Amino acid sequence: LQEMARTGLGERLEYVIDVPSGRRWFTADPMLRPKVAGRPPTFVFLVRDVTEQKKMQARLLQAERLASIGTLAAGVGHEINNPLGYLILNLQTISSLLPQESGDTVTLRRQDLSRLTDAVRMAREGAEHVRKIVQDLRSFSRAEPAPRGGVDVRMILDFSLTMAICEPPPGLHIATHYGNRLLVDAPEGRLVQLFVNLLTNAVEAMPTDRIDGNEISVVAR
Repeated sequence: LQEMARTGLGERLEYVIDVPSGRRWFTADPMLRPKVAGRPPTFVFLVRDVTEQKKMQARLLQAERLASIGTLAAGVGHEINNPLGYLILNLQTISSLLPQESGDTVTLRRQDLSRLTDAVRMAREGAEHVRKIVQDLRSFSRAEPAPRGGVDVRMILDFSLTMAICEPPPGLHIATHYGNRLLVDAPEGRLVQLFVNLLTNAVEAMPTDRIDGNEISVVAR
């Protein structure tokens, strides 16, 4: 108000009030009344209840978020399918090397023991890879503030690229140019949503009349 009294220019104010019936949003547009000699400046406020508008915006954002999750589905399926494949394959190997009956004795040759050890290691790697994907998806689904110290944009970009462009169209080259560690104070899920949308739009905007020379360049600095 002091700034408005000095310059005559005002800006819309927005505030939230919790009432017994729930939360409500309001906007207030201040207007400076004509000056009267010998009196301090006075103001008039035009106050509007914009609760329904805010609720509609929230529903729209949720719909966009669900659409982003739908876009991620193909990438998630592709990323999980590969580690699940060799996880199942190695579990089958382990099963074939172990006794089929509970009373059977275990007699393993050195070669079979080596195969069993490798199969267990690879199965664990596959399970760990799936766990990492699920963990990343959980981060995406949350809208929490950034952890203390911020999040590294490079990691978010890599995950977003994997989800949005799991199988690049023929002739499309993806180039990444990352600088040093880049920390930002923002929720991981919101960043993933932003980058996935941008990358999906970029892929859809690529010319389809040529099969070579298309490139998406991702730069972080």
